[in-house]
Order: sequence, then C-alpha cells, then structure tokens
Amino acid sequence: MDMMISDNFVNLTSGGESPFSKRIEYIDAMRGFTMILVVLSHVSGFGLGLVGASGFTSYHAFLGQFRMPLFFFVSGFVLFKSGYDWNLANTFRFLRKKISVQILSPFLFLMASVTIRGLDLLDSLIDPQKAGYWFTFTLFEYYLFYTLIHALVDVFRLKGYTKDILLLTIGLGFYAVTVPTMVDKWFLSEDMCGFIGIAKLGYFFFFMLGTRIRKHFSLFEKALDHSPLIMICVIVFFGFNIMGSLVQAISSTGFHLFTSVSGLVIVIAFFRQEKDTFSKEHYVGRVFQYIGRRTLDIYLIHYFFVFSNMQAVLPNFAVYNSPFLEFLLSLVLTVFVISFSLIISRILRMNPFMAHFLFGKKIEKYIN
Repeated sequence: MDMMISDNFVNLTSGGESPFSKRIEYIDAMRGFTMILVVLSHVSGFGLGLVGASGFTSYHAFLGQFRMPLFFFVSGFVLFKSGYDWNLANTFRFLRKKISVQILSPFLFLMASVTIRGLDLLDSLIDPQKAGYWFTFTLFEYYLFYTLIHALVDVFRLKGYTKDILLLTIGLGFYAVTVPTMVDKWFLSEDMCGFIGIAKLGYFFFFMLGTRIRKHFSLFEKALDHSPLIMICVIVFFGFNIMGSLVQAISSTGFHLFTSVSGLVIVIAFFRQEKDTFSKEHYVGRVFQYIGRRTLDIYLIHYFFVFSNMQAVLPNFAVYNSPFLEFLLSLVLTVFVISFSLIISRILRMNPFMAHFLFGKKIEKYIN
C-alpha cells in the first residue's frame, strides 16, 4: 500500500478542500480577493506603520467595513452542506481535524513570529490580536459555537425558515453583545477577554450569514438578478459613508452592520457578474483562485514579511496624508509579500508531513 498526497484546495476556513460544499469558482476567486485585502491592510497598517496614525485619511476606512465580514462570510459559506448530520460523532471528528490547522499550526507560527519580533508570548496570547494570528483561533471558536447551536436547535426539531431565522438571530445576538460598549460590561478581566477574543466574536453573525446564504443560494442569486437588492446595497453603503457622522451619531452599531452587509453583497454581486473573468479559463481567475486556495498558507507566513521594519526605510505616509500613494505602494508591496509567502509555502509543502500538519493538505491512501 502506497501513500499519495492529493492536491486538494487548501483554504483558511478548513485547512483543506471542504467536504461540505461544492466548489463555486468565483467564490474561490473572491476568497483570494479577500486575502489580498487582508494583506493589503496589514502592509499599510503594520508594514508602513499607519496603525493609530492621527489625522490620516486611509482607504482602509472603507475597505475595512466589509473586509473581515466577507472573510468570515466565505468561511461559513464553504462549511455548509445541506443535510449534513451534526451528531456527536461527526462533530467530534470535524473538530478534531480542525485542531491541528486552526490551533496547533497557527500557535507554532505565532511563537516563531513573536520570537523574531522580540515580543512576549504570554502577552501576545492574552492580546485580542494574538500578534496577528487571531483569525484561526476565532474561527475555531466559531466552529464550536456553530456545532453547539446546531445541537441545541435540533433538540427542538426546528426546520426550514424557522431554524434559519433563529440561527441568524443568534448570530445577531453575538454581534450585539460584543460591540465595544458591551464588552466593557462583561464580568471578565481584560486579559481573559483578550485571550478568548471577545471583541472578535461579533463576526460570528457573518459566518452564520454565509451558511444560510449557501443553504438558499439559488434564492439569493435570484434576488441579485430580479430584485432591487444590489441597488439598495449600493445606496446604503455609499449613502451611509457619505453621511457617516450623522448615521454613526444615531447608531454606530447600525452603521457598521449595514455597511458591512451591503458592502459584502456588492462584492459578491460583482464577482458573480464577472464570473467568466474569475473562472479557471481566464488568467485573472486562475491567479485569484490559486490565492484563494492558499489563504491559510499566506495568512500564516505573510506576517514575517509585513513585520520587517518597513516603516524605517520608507517615507512616513501619515505625514503626506495621501490615500492614493498609500494604496499604490501598499499594493506593490502586497504583491511581493504574497508572492514570497507562496514561495515559502511551496518549500514547506515539499515535505508531506509538514504539508499535512501545517496547512492541512489531505493525505489519501490507495491500493495499486
């Protein structure tokens, strides 16, 4: 009996090709686009040192409204499988497979990163950002919540739209109780809130939204084609941003929720409209899909390039206050960071064990 490594899709949401959903090419390309946005924001914020810069106008004020919501949306989207039985055995098997890719592997990269950067490991673990590696830990928590909520809902034998509405309502509940003003009221220490990542749990709503839209994807596509949904989202996203101060004065939580959802829908609609461009038959599509299949690799590796003291040798863009120049330089650097991350990924994947343990590359057995 021999061993063969199957070159499955590897992504940040599952550590391998999702067994729970059929691939949709433009969704894979959209995941690649979202990964580019994440690296772009890290290059600007951490690489160029613009995080916390006062009096500086950045394009990330707009991109940030839907960047992470979109990432978590796709995570939920690719997880969902109609009719999958989240019984105890299946749930345990699923979570056991995720521990390596979502917890152990990121922890090793985190330790290496903080050692190189001269940071304290314990301080990094209790910090909400986890030295940048918070996403995979938070996503594992979402898997726990999702399977637990499914088990509780199934006790009441809820079906159809009633179940969907309840799940989305629970997701909204997570969003409401984890906004900054509510987190301060939690009866937990600041260190414990940071370790658990309380402030990041609000994205669970978008994760849950992804699972529900995947379930009713044909209806969602019809809504994009035959309803004013896109027009409404465009009006909401740009209208809310134009009247940002006024809307946030009324409800900052509502502002962020509506701009996130509307921005998310606009991006999905765009990629669906241009699905031929983002297919495997087109060069652009192949590039975006490849990045989408390597989101985990890029996410884990790119910090080693981002935190390479860029701001010490580059101009202070906070002084220039030019979003265009910031975007242009950040985009160029992002291309290099992603390219070098993929090269390192390729080298690490040459070893079957490392490919499996670090990035979840599936190992399949076959008989000659």
